[in-house]
Amino acid sequence: MREWLTGGKPSNKLLVFIGRIAIEKELHKLVPLLEKRPDISLAMVGDGPARAEIEKRFKGTNTVFTGFIHGKNCPRHLLLEMHSSSHQF
Repeated sequence: MREWLTGGKPSNKLLVFIGRIAIEKELHKLVPLLEKRPDISLAMVGDGPARAEIEKRFKGTNTVFTGFIHGKNCPRHLLLEMHSSSHQF
């Protein structure tokens, strides 16, 4: 799980966001941190109206966008494993 969520950098500290990707969430405020700290990875689990714009802003950072995970692709244990794999949730 860490391998996937960190984009192949499992030794990095891992931040996980699970939710709707929208401008009002102010996710862009994480970009300066990720630019200064190559030892931190961010996994964004979800989708939303601002996903394309947010993906552009995070380009060049250690960020993985998983998209919306649901149904058979998202059993409860998968969300729990994502949570337990992260350093900050």
